[in-house]
Amino acid sequence: MAITHADLSNFHQFACAKLANDTVESMHELLDLWLLKNPPLQEQAETMDAIREGLANVEAGQVHDFDKVNADIREKHGWSNPS
Repeated sequence: MAITHADLSNFHQFACAKLANDTVESMHELLDLWLLKNPPLQEQAETMDAIREGLANVEAGQVHDFDKVNADIREKHGWSNPS
């Protein structure tokens, strides 16, 4: 997907605000922060699909008891139960 002038302008505004209010160590960190707040459209679509699938599973009764799953994972990894 091609970058538009609006994309660049939005990133510029974000970067200026970050630099005015926070310490940013590198351009890579700045880009990582941008991507956390502005995930690519494909990633957003995949996230929404996963949420819809999860909700459909709940509606269909295809769920697992959290306490049971938590206990199974803790036992598998040798982790103690929190008190």
